[in-house]
Amino acid sequence: MPASNFQVAFIIQPANSKLISAMHFYEKLSSLLGLACHPKMQDWELENANPDRLPEFIHAYQTSSFSYHEQHALMGLILASFNDYLAEEAAPDSAIEHSICALLEQQWQDFHPLVRYWSLLDEDLDDEFPITPIMRKLWAQHFS
Repeated sequence: MPASNFQVAFIIQPANSKLISAMHFYEKLSSLLGLACHPKMQDWELENANPDRLPEFIHAYQTSSFSYHEQHALMGLILASFNDYLAEEAAPDSAIEHSICALLEQQWQDFHPLVRYWSLLDEDLDDEFPITPIMRKLWAQHFS
C-alpha cells in the first residue's frame, strides 16, 4: 500500500497538546531506519523497539536533522528500546544510560512528558518498567 494511502493517525503534541497528523513522520523514520510502519500499528515506538539497534537509533538521533515531531518519535523509540535493553542485560553499559539521559537533558522542555511516562510516578515500584528507576531519578533532578 503506498504511503499516501495510509490512514491518518493522531498523537498529542507534548508541547501544547494539539492533535497533529503523525503518520508522515513515522513513515519517514521507518524508511530511514528500515522499520515497520502500517495503518494497524497502535504504538509505533513500542512495536519497533529493538535493544540490538539501540546504538544505531542513538547515532541517528545525534547525527541527523529531524523535525520536532520526528525527534519526539525517535526519542520514544530510543526509550522503548532502552527499556527492552535493560530487561535483557544483566550488566547494562552505563555509557548507554549516560548518552540517553544527556539527550533528554539537552531538550528537557520537549522530552519531560516522555520521562514522566516512563517514570510511572503514580504507580508502585512493584509494577515498574526496567527503565523506571532511571527515569524517576532524572525526573527528581528537575522536580524535587
